Amino acid sequence: MAAYNWAEIIRAKQTNTIFSQFNNKNMKRYNLFILPFLAFSFNVFGQTMTIADQGRVGIRNTSPQYTFHLKHDVGTPAAGKANGLAIAPDEGPTWVLYNSASTNELRFYRDGIPEVYFGPDGTINTLSDGRRKENVMPLPNGQLEKLLKITPKSYQYKDSPTKKTCAGFIAQELYTVFPSVVQYTPSDDDGQESWMVSYISLVPYLVKGIQEQQDKIEAQQKQIDQLLQQQQEILERINKLEKH
Repeated sequence: MAAYNWAEIIRAKQTNTIFSQFNNKNMKRYNLFILPFLAFSFNVFGQTMTIADQGRVGIRNTSPQYTFHLKHDVGTPAAGKANGLAIAPDEGPTWVLYNSASTNELRFYRDGIPEVYFGPDGTINTLSDGRRKENVMPLPNGQLEKLLKITPKSYQYKDSPTKKTCAGFIAQELYTVFPSVVQYTPSDDDGQESWMVSYISLVPYLVKGIQEQQDKIEAQQKQIDQLLQQQQEILERINKLEKH
């Protein structure tokens, strides 16, 4: 078993050695299993990182209450602030998870652009700001006819532990009618083919279909009203003739 230089570890803590430097120079000598049983607080350029009892890690938080407990300043990525939890590949977009203190929302930003907000009342809000849109056009007619071509299905997922029966669509079938609501990835990061459906993207087509159906109902009702009016006029004429 390796001999641990406890004095060196404690001295690193007392002198606020930057964690990355301490890790690179010294931590290779020690097995990382010692960390969950010790409480350290490293001051990195004025920001605190804490490894507390029971393996809890705090960022800018000296008393972490969870396995990983991050606190950040106020100021969203959309405002150019470097706050929140960022996840980014070597090449690609940077996604940031941000907790809004003013609205109590959990927000996702992609390269500083707000994408999805999760509200405290269970709402999910997605980006739909007209200022960020271009080539805006009304949906063409014919959506009702297309909606009648898709078939809702019930099913169970093969890898589901509960085998719960779900309702929805088969992505490959839906793609033939509404390709814009289906995301097909020939090969994702793990080399697997994937078919995904954005059910919320179906809403505009459903609304347009309902509007088309309503137009038909109103046109038919107008014809019915005209026929009823003509019938009433004919009955009145018949009554007049019978009186004579």
